[in-house]
Amino acid sequence: MRSPSRRAHLFVLACAIAVQLAACSGSSTSPTAEPQTADPPTITPAPTVTTAPDLVVLISRAEPSSRLSQTAAELAASSGLRFEVRAEFPEALGPEVRVLLVDSDFDGSALAASHPDVALVQLGGQADGPANLVNLRQADGSALQASFVAGYVGALITPNYRVGAVFVEASPLASELAAAFTHGVQYYCGLCRAAYPPFAAYPLTVTTSEAPSPEQIGAVLETLENAGVRTVYLGPPLANSDLALRLAEQGIALVTSDLTAEAATSATAAVIKPTPETVLRSIWEPLLAGETDAHYVIPLAISQGNENLLSDSRLRLVEQVLADVQAGFISP
Repeated sequence: MRSPSRRAHLFVLACAIAVQLAACSGSSTSPTAEPQTADPPTITPAPTVTTAPDLVVLISRAEPSSRLSQTAAELAASSGLRFEVRAEFPEALGPEVRVLLVDSDFDGSALAASHPDVALVQLGGQADGPANLVNLRQADGSALQASFVAGYVGALITPNYRVGAVFVEASPLASELAAAFTHGVQYYCGLCRAAYPPFAAYPLTVTTSEAPSPEQIGAVLETLENAGVRTVYLGPPLANSDLALRLAEQGIALVTSDLTAEAATSATAAVIKPTPETVLRSIWEPLLAGETDAHYVIPLAISQGNENLLSDSRLRLVEQVLADVQAGFISP
């Protein structure tokens, strides 16, 4: 058994240890709080000003081809560009214009020189100019080629080869166009002799004015009807004249050099015309990149009208003849 002095000694020792521990804990410092820094103010960026997309402009004093306009609009949209058609050249061409299409009424070379940052395409242009000028022109003799193929189509689709053509008398090419048309008919049917009356010399070609009067239209109709003509080629620019409508009313099939009025559509067997839209589509990417040539030839193409007049199989035959004519294998 421990003695009272022993227990007292242990008690004193425990108290001393407790005091020492309390002193140590009291001497410890509490952690210093980190200074609070304010968040930097949020800076709202200024709104980005978006410029209007580049612009493709077609300028033509005459009514432009619907196919050309449609193709240009599609190409512009595919490249993220806007498209506009204008009848006159503006006093100042804005910096947003990237591609400019103009017809042959304008001086393409001068326009290209005064707007070096614009890719300028001239339809029907032939003059050399700055590097940003691109000319799309018809091949030499393309009008004769179209007349030849029209004669071939007429003979192909007309019973007994009763074919005729109407040309503008004031045209310097009127006689050559008539001869090319005759050659096209004969290329298909040779002598093209009628098997039953009326016995006329086919093909029959006549001339009239560029904008024929009612009296002139009546005279043309009488001549064609007396010869029993059932298919007529209308050379440029008669496709959209009143003559086309009167021929259609008489049940005469048409082969034309341009799209006819809507009222004559059902009578139109085929349209043979230059297709600048084909060239524009083929050069579009190089044009935007500034890597085109200076000159391109616009090909002729035939489009089917009323398939009851020109069937798909006959259309393929005519397309081959047209290709041979343009390749120089057949001379109109």
